Amino acid sequence: MRRKARPAELPAVELDGGVHLCGTLLWFDASRRRDLCFLSSALSDGPRSHGQVVTTTETAALVGLRPGEALIARTERPFVLGKLKLELFASGFVLGAAQVRIQHAGARVVYAGYINPAQRAVAAPLVQPAADVLVLGARYGAPRERFPPRPELLGRACAFAREALGAGCTPVLLAPPLGTAQELALVLAADGIPVAASLRIAALTEASRALGLPLPSVRKYRGRVRGGEALLWPANGPLPRGLPQKVRMLICSGRALDADFVRKAGADEGLALSNHADVVQLVEYVGASGASRVHLFGPAAEPLAAELRRAGHDASAFGANRQLELF
Repeated sequence: MRRKARPAELPAVELDGGVHLCGTLLWFDASRRRDLCFLSSALSDGPRSHGQVVTTTETAALVGLRPGEALIARTERPFVLGKLKLELFASGFVLGAAQVRIQHAGARVVYAGYINPAQRAVAAPLVQPAADVLVLGARYGAPRERFPPRPELLGRACAFAREALGAGCTPVLLAPPLGTAQELALVLAADGIPVAASLRIAALTEASRALGLPLPSVRKYRGRVRGGEALLWPANGPLPRGLPQKVRMLICSGRALDADFVRKAGADEGLALSNHADVVQLVEYVGASGASRVHLFGPAAEPLAAELRRAGHDASAFGANRQLELF
């Protein structure tokens, strides 16, 4: 089959409190109110009250959008919005997270946001959309940011909890409240370890169960950990009051690759268990997309752009000098 010719000039995108597809009203994960905004996941920053929000059923439910407050789109079902043709694809990041591909000016523009290609029970598997222009988030992307296999990490989390309980300590597992926290609840329960959790993690777990995820129930922590329980707590918040004197803490984050981060967090151990993709996964994803141009945002955008350029891709980080070459 003859391949469709790409336009001589690819559509431009810009970063200004969110990503904007130039020449259209469409924004992605905007940090302030816009007329039309795609919300890629429930972890997206910014307001929910845009003129029109485009997102998935699960994301709308998790962020509390009421019926009529969002245009709900199903994945892999193309639809038209004004002059734009859009299609959503699962991103593997968290429950309900999605990428969007837009047919614009004769080209395929994919806003991927943050992705995760790992097989996870708490998110739909990543789908790889073909693209001419790709906009991708990079939380991790430096050459050394490579995560061990996920089953190995989850197995170590269970072993850590067992070891702590065996030593008469309460295991406290620090994790992002959506995604990783539910993965941990699932493997701990499967290992016979009951779980208590912060009110936020418990609420998101119950909401995820209501949306169809086969998760165990978790007890809401209200100032006391029961014997034999593990406690799930947000990694970015203060520790709760009422903890027993003897605790062992495990922090689950991609940043746990850095021993100084684990030490400063006050944890006994760290696991590089993250909702995000690592550098190897991101480079593979970009290569498989077929994109002629790649725009990156996020904390690791610049090192990942350098890594991609070494691999022969036209890649640039928003905010870097190379941004001038995009237009």
